[in-house]
Amino acid sequence: MTFTNKDRAARIGKLLSRFNKHDLPHSCLIDILADARHWCDRHGKDFGKLDREAYNHYVTEIVAEQEGCHDHDN
Repeated sequence: MTFTNKDRAARIGKLLSRFNKHDLPHSCLIDILADARHWCDRHGKDFGKLDREAYNHYVTEIVAEQEGCHDHDN
C-alpha cells in the first residue's frame, strides 16, 4: 500500500489518540518515544541508529512529496 505524508501523519494521530485519552497528543508522543527507547534497551537495539534511519525515511518522503512522487513506501 502506498501512503502519502498526510496518511502517515493521520496514522500517528490515531496512535496518539489511542495511547492515552487523558493526555495531550504531544505528551503521548513524548511517552511513546521514551517507551521506544526502553524497548530498544531491552531488545539490544540502537535507538539512535534506528532514529537516524527513520529520519532518513522522513526526508526521503518529504522530498518525494515535493517532487510529486507519492510511491515511496518506507
